[in-house]
Amino acid sequence: MAAAEIFYAEDGEIYIAPAGSNIDGSDDARARYKYSDYVTEISVSGGERDIERIFLFGKTSGQQNQLTRELPQEVFETSVTAVVKDENFNEMVNGTGTTAGGITTVVGAATRPAKDVYFRYDDGTSQLEIKFASAYGVSTEMSSDAEGYLEETTGFKCLAKDFRKKYSADRTVGSVFPYSGQFA
Repeated sequence: MAAAEIFYAEDGEIYIAPAGSNIDGSDDARARYKYSDYVTEISVSGGERDIERIFLFGKTSGQQNQLTRELPQEVFETSVTAVVKDENFNEMVNGTGTTAGGITTVVGAATRPAKDVYFRYDDGTSQLEIKFASAYGVSTEMSSDAEGYLEETTGFKCLAKDFRKKYSADRTVGSVFPYSGQFA
């Protein structure tokens, strides 16, 4: 019996970049968009595929005739909880802040740029990548307790067509990562 595949937080990296960025282009680009160093929790949900019943005249097998129609797939969403160290996550929801005299102020803006959110896991053998392309920051919540530190949870959503999940059981044969050498 083979050992169970388990990914741990220490196997993971988190990147958030402007939509369409090539974070795989260089070590500098990856470093610029890496958020792993202060993220404490992530979650992924969504993509439901519901159906609806359409009632028809007549009976089949003693029951009223019915058809089903598949509804469009729902959006995917993720939330990222991070230790607050700057205004970055708040800007992803509210828009770009203004800076004067070394102080950045973030207020609600009419528009904000989309982001690509990546979760990548590599345990030395297997790899998993989850990507939310062209995702928008939709919510933010800050919390702290008397013994802890200030955290911010930011929610992102993307269309189902922009969600991707890739897995490779043998990274030496079929790496899910488009760049080579980083995890070698």
